[in-house]
Amino acid sequence: MKRHAIADIGLRGISWAFSLLALICALLFYFLSPYGHGISIDADSSVTPSLIDCAYFSIVTISSLGYGDLHPVGWGRIIASCEVLLGLVLIALLVSRLASQRQALQIQALHASEQERRLRDFQVRAADWRITIRSWAATDASHTRDLAHITTLSFATRNWVVFNSRNSLLVRNAI
Repeated sequence: MKRHAIADIGLRGISWAFSLLALICALLFYFLSPYGHGISIDADSSVTPSLIDCAYFSIVTISSLGYGDLHPVGWGRIIASCEVLLGLVLIALLVSRLASQRQALQIQALHASEQERRLRDFQVRAADWRITIRSWAATDASHTRDLAHITTLSFATRNWVVFNSRNSLLVRNAI
C-alpha cells in the first residue's frame, strides 16, 4: 500500500486547495454575516456584505494581505484566523514546491551534461579498443576469428550503452 505525503502534492493540488479554502471561507462569511458572525463593512454592522465582498475579504485574508476595509466580527474572527494560518501553510507549500522543482531541473541538467561527457569518453575508449583489437588481429593470425568476434561484440555493446544512456533507460533501471 502506497503512503501519500504532503510532499507528493503537486502545484495543481496546492492551487486547488488554495482556491477551495478561499471559496469555502467566503461562503461561510456570507452565510454568517446576517447573524453578526461574518464580516462587517462599517463600524455599526448595519450593511450586510454581498457575496463579492465576502470573496474579496476571503482572498485578501488567505493571502495574509489584509487591507482593513472589511473586518471579521464574532465567529468570523476565528474563521479568518484559521484562513490566514492555512493560507500561510499553502503559500509555504507552493513556494517550496516551486523551489524544489527548479532545483530538480537544475540537477537534471547537470546530470545530463556529466552523462554526455562520460558517454563521449566511453566512445573514444571503445574506438581505441577496436583499433587495438584490429592491430592484434593483424599481428596474430591464429586468433583472427576470435578477435573479430570480440570486435563485433564490443561495437554492439558500445552502441547499446550509447543508445540506452541517451534514452535514459540505464538511469531509470538503475534507480
